[in-house]
Amino acid sequence: MPSWIELLPPEVARSLMLPLLVRARVSLADRALFRDDLAVELVRRLELPDTAFTASPVETHAIMARTRLLDTELGHALHLQPFLTVINLGAGLDTRFNRVDNGRLLWYDLDLPDIIHVRNRLISKHERCRSIGCSLLDASWVLDIVRDDPRRVVVIADDLFTRLQDRPARKLLRLLARSFPDALLYSLVSKPKRPDERHDQPGCWGLVKVRDIERVDPRLTLERAWPIAELFPECQSGWQKFQNQFYFNRNNDQILRLRLSPKGNPTVRATEDG
Repeated sequence: MPSWIELLPPEVARSLMLPLLVRARVSLADRALFRDDLAVELVRRLELPDTAFTASPVETHAIMARTRLLDTELGHALHLQPFLTVINLGAGLDTRFNRVDNGRLLWYDLDLPDIIHVRNRLISKHERCRSIGCSLLDASWVLDIVRDDPRRVVVIADDLFTRLQDRPARKLLRLLARSFPDALLYSLVSKPKRPDERHDQPGCWGLVKVRDIERVDPRLTLERAWPIAELFPECQSGWQKFQNQFYFNRNNDQILRLRLSPKGNPTVRATEDG
């Protein structure tokens, strides 16, 4: 394993490498849910041992399910709009472009400058795939996105919002709603997480009910929600299936598809920052 990985803060290294490792492991399985040849290649080049970053069965299933579902959803969108513009927020070492590219889409990977630097060192550049290194809360990155038709824009946040605190999460959602009218937004959301008293840190943003996301901004309209626990049960252990019988566990993490409507939902009033 390269020494620069060990120099990263542990939580950063794990969030960067664990999804890559899981996608590689799934791809090498006998009955793979998806194929990610680039992930396999990157794990081999980085010489990452299989035990470098361990994941629980729940974490592994969540990464696998999100990957397959979002790939499928993008495939449907590209069938309807082949010249799609995809904005991938918190890209890390995501390799989705290589899995879904139809030869016509335009792709943007966004993350912090240091993460984009690592990404650009490891993943070859493509003429239709562009990297932007900046804070996602810095609204200037919106000006770098080329979009001829707002109805042909899809924003992917994957598990980004589960790692943001309340105020930044709401600020980013409002920025997206304001900047990309008529676009689709896909993101994982979780139940609210408790503050970390050991490190005196506030908890990450979450939703008690997924429909509450519409209260963040009247331009956010929830189209569909997929509970992670209900996706691909054939890939879950018997213990996971038992746990998922309980409502709280079954709806703890959900993937949302949101429409960023310029007209907004007149019955919804945005809540104030607090």
